[in-house]
Amino acid sequence: MDWHVRFRGIDEWPEAEATATALVFVPGVDGGEGKSPDGKRIEFSYRDAGGRTFTGEALAYEDTDLFYIEANDQFRVKFNPNKPQRYFVPGAHSSSNSFILTVVVLAMILVGSIELARLCGCK
Repeated sequence: MDWHVRFRGIDEWPEAEATATALVFVPGVDGGEGKSPDGKRIEFSYRDAGGRTFTGEALAYEDTDLFYIEANDQFRVKFNPNKPQRYFVPGAHSSSNSFILTVVVLAMILVGSIELARLCGCK
């Protein structure tokens, strides 16, 4: 697993069986570096240990096994036992975790910039 998964303790979260409920093909786009990979937005539902149902969505790219699932197929997700509406889908970009990762990275950049300014004596 990636460093940010271990750093945030996601590797310790329990797993649940998720069921794909809706799939939307997301074509790649042409850009300066070539075409980005095609993707598939996957909407799904899963249950926590208490049997409560939660929903989520993730984006899987064509270079992952998850890209090839169909409606009603099942796959594994990890969820936060303290906040089961927070989930992680291995092999995909999930909106729950993409937002958190973005905030963490931006915070690290801000702290680094402040520290650098302090060391340089900049005001």
